[in-house]
Amino acid sequence: MRRQVIKATLDMSLKEVANLLFKHRISGVPVVNEKDEVVGEVTEKELIKAAVPNYSRMVDNVRAHLEVDPFETLIQQEDKITARDLMASKFVTRSEETPVVELAALMLLNNVRRVEIVKDNKLIGIVVRSDIVGKIIRG
Repeated sequence: MRRQVIKATLDMSLKEVANLLFKHRISGVPVVNEKDEVVGEVTEKELIKAAVPNYSRMVDNVRAHLEVDPFETLIQQEDKITARDLMASKFVTRSEETPVVELAALMLLNNVRRVEIVKDNKLIGIVVRSDIVGKIIRG
């Protein structure tokens, strides 16, 4: 478990969250409230969805739907959109006593890359897929 967790707060802007992901080379961050309780998660997927909200209708004919560049539109609003607006409410938390094999199974079952570790509802750590892979390599 990693105890130094990169996290976002509800009022952080899209730009700030995107910069966190880029700077720390991570694919997502838990979003916490003022009590340091996990209330959501922003991943690369949510950032892309913010730029292309109607993606399921665009698949068959992208050119017909692109009157303006959706990424340019998003960039123009990046300081107004907050983590609260972006965050996914589907996330997985467990306690620090949870066995690694259970954490791995939860990641697979829920199709998530990370499990936030909480104690008394407060974020105290995170386990990511590469932690599980490291455990496999080290035995």
